Amino acid sequence: MSVTTRATKVSYEYKQGTAYSLPFEYQSPSDVKASYIDSVGSEVSLDYNADYTVSGSTVKVTAVLPDGVTITFARRTEIT
Repeated sequence: MSVTTRATKVSYEYKQGTAYSLPFEYQSPSDVKASYIDSVGSEVSLDYNADYTVSGSTVKVTAVLPDGVTITFARRTEIT
C-alpha cells in the first residue's frame, strides 16, 4: 500500500518585486499564509491583503522585507 502526499508549504528566497508560485491548491486565497524568519531567528507572520495578495497560483508580496530572507507560503485551512 502506498500513501500519496501533497505539498502544502513552499519556501523561496525573498527578493522585492518577485511574484512567487504556489505548487498547491487552496479553497480560499486567505487560506494561504505567509511568513519569514527574521535576523534573530523569529518567525514573522505577514497579513493577507496588507502584506501580500494571492491570485490563482501566484503570490505577490507588497511588504518590504530584507532581501535574502526565506519567505514561506503554507496552506492553513480552518477545520470545521
